[in-house]
Amino acid sequence: MTSLSKQALRPIASGRQTGLVATAKAIVTLWRTRRQSRRALLVLDDHLLRDIGLDAHRAHDEGIRPFWRD
Repeated sequence: MTSLSKQALRPIASGRQTGLVATAKAIVTLWRTRRQSRRALLVLDDHLLRDIGLDAHRAHDEGIRPFWRD
């Protein structure tokens, strides 16, 4: 998830949205993506977790982390 955060925090000038507004939009998008991903981890069963290389304990720890933390 760290590579996503570096890309998402780069301000993207599109039309009139530049600087602070673009950065704020990127942060909100990043937080929304983290929230969705972490919630999804909480409902995966053991064989799906093994497929992505996680055990249940680690998936739970990641799933309950606040969305604003990297």
